[in-house]
Amino acid sequence: MQAMARISGINFANAFGATYVDSPFTRLDHAPTEQHEWRDAWENRLNLGKGEEHLGDGDYVVVDYRDYLLKRRAINEKSILRFQQCYWLHRHYPDSLEAISESLRTKFSLPPSPPERDHIVVAVHVRRGDVGVSKNAFRFTPNNTIARTIEYLHGVLEEIGVNAIFQVHSQGCASDFAEFSKIGCELYLDSDAIWTMEKLVASDILIMSKSSFSYVAALINRGVKIYEPTFNPPLSTWIVRQSDGSFDRARACDRIKEYLGVEIRNSTQDRPAPAPIMT
Repeated sequence: MQAMARISGINFANAFGATYVDSPFTRLDHAPTEQHEWRDAWENRLNLGKGEEHLGDGDYVVVDYRDYLLKRRAINEKSILRFQQCYWLHRHYPDSLEAISESLRTKFSLPPSPPERDHIVVAVHVRRGDVGVSKNAFRFTPNNTIARTIEYLHGVLEEIGVNAIFQVHSQGCASDFAEFSKIGCELYLDSDAIWTMEKLVASDILIMSKSSFSYVAALINRGVKIYEPTFNPPLSTWIVRQSDGSFDRARACDRIKEYLGVEIRNSTQDRPAPAPIMT
C-alpha cells in the first residue's frame, strides 16, 4: 500500500527534526474503478496531508536525495529532498512509529475511544485476491493457521471473561472460508476497501495479515494488535504470531487486560471505572 511510503516519510522527518512536505497520491494499486476516483477516495480518507506542509505552500525547489548525496547537488532553505520512501528507519527501529501514531489517528478522524458496548470486536484480516498457494505464496497464510490464532485468542478472552465477536474481512466466496464460519466468525467478503480499513482501524483487537493494508490499519488502531511476521516489523507492544498461528498467551492476556482497563466501559467482568482519556 503506497500509504506506507508516505507514512515512512512522516516518521523519518519527525525522528530527525526535519519538516515533512507532503505530496498527494499519484497512483494506487488495486483500483476497482477509475484511478483518479480511487486515488482521491484514499487521499480523503487517510488524510495524510492534514496539518503538514505542501509543495504548493511555498517557492520550493525539489531535489532528488540521490542527486544531493551522490552528485553533491547544492541545497538551501528552499530545497526539498525527495524520497520515494524512508522504510529504513522503521524497519530497523519500528517503535519510532509510536511517535506519529496519534497524529495518524487525528488525520483519520479516529474517535478517542470506541462506543460503549457489552462486547469487544475482533477484526481478522485474511489476505486473498492477489495471493494464494501458487502466486505470491510468501504473503499467503492458510485458513487453518489463522483459525488457530482465532481459537487461541478465544481462549484468552474466555479466561479474562470478555464477550467478543470475530469479523473476518477478505475476498472470495463464503465456501472458501468455511473454517471460520464453523467457529462462529462473521464473514465480510469483497467489501469496499475503505470501509474495510475503517473496520480494521476501529476494532478492539486486530489480527493482522502479511499486508501493508493491515500494517497501516494497525498503526492507526488504538487496540491490541496480533501481528504476522512480514517485511514491516512489529512495534514492541504488538503480539507476534508464530508460523503455526499460536502466540504467547500470557503476554496477550496482559496486553488485552491493559487495553480493557482503559478503553472498554462495559464488559462481562467487573472492574473499576476506567480513568478518563485526555485528548
